[in-house]
Amino acid sequence: MKKLSFFLVVLILTTCKVEKKVLLQLNFKEGKHYGLLMTTDQKISQEIQGQKMELDQTMKIGLDFNVVRVLDNGDAEIEVTYKRTGYRFYNPMIGTFEYDSDNPPAKIPPPALGFAALIGKGFTIVISPKGEVRELRGLDQMLAQVLNDLDLPPQAANAREQIVAALKKQFGDDATKEMLGQTFNIFPPDSIPIGGTWRKRIEMRSVYPMVIDARYTLQSIKENEAHISLSAEIGSNPKTSPLTFGGMSMEYQFSGKMEGELVLDLESGLTKSGRTNQVFSGEMKITGGPSGKPTAVPIKIEGTTRFEPL
Repeated sequence: MKKLSFFLVVLILTTCKVEKKVLLQLNFKEGKHYGLLMTTDQKISQEIQGQKMELDQTMKIGLDFNVVRVLDNGDAEIEVTYKRTGYRFYNPMIGTFEYDSDNPPAKIPPPALGFAALIGKGFTIVISPKGEVRELRGLDQMLAQVLNDLDLPPQAANAREQIVAALKKQFGDDATKEMLGQTFNIFPPDSIPIGGTWRKRIEMRSVYPMVIDARYTLQSIKENEAHISLSAEIGSNPKTSPLTFGGMSMEYQFSGKMEGELVLDLESGLTKSGRTNQVFSGEMKITGGPSGKPTAVPIKIEGTTRFEPL
């Protein structure tokens, strides 16, 4: 009987799988620099008064993260600097223009002037180990420097207002917090085993007001890398007000999906590589246009974002 009990214990111990858990979070080191390049390709299809319009655009943002100090609670104060930018636009009616700070053209296309003026400028954040942006400082000063570099003539007052609105929409507080949130605020609350899942809800208010309900899965640990998959449902954000631009207001109603894969560096917690794919469609309701009547514009957006070291 004792031998039988002994063999049963051995059998239980050898067949039980011990789950190895890993703590996924940011672990920036004071005095170090980290870099990340994000490239987003989008295809936008819309229909205005029965006429279909399509455009392709690519936006490239390369950020340097200089860790000024790490607080006792693990929060990191970081100086963020735009080291690389790019913008490419294609429309069948007006053709193609593009800009890349690594290989700039002799004459910068007007829609890319804001991207060009960002190079070397930045702001400061305080971010938690779980990727929550606790403080965001210096953006107003940064945008003021960008406008100063654009050197708009005094008679271009109307254009200046539109450019300010466009810059704030793309690079202001809300847009920057959303960009950093999508990049960093992706971690589970606690240690997690391989195969474990967790959820994150992201509310966006700037370019396209939407809510992303994401489900992450830790697929594997390979050497010093965590391989993560994600899938998400995309819906409209009911908390946002209509966007106003150039005397018009725009309100979006969206639904769609997102999926992707990310590779995290376990030492720093930073995304090393990866990509996400998004497809969402719906309506853009415009009021205050030339006709004076509300217009419903069907719209579909397909996009891919790639992450790589800077």
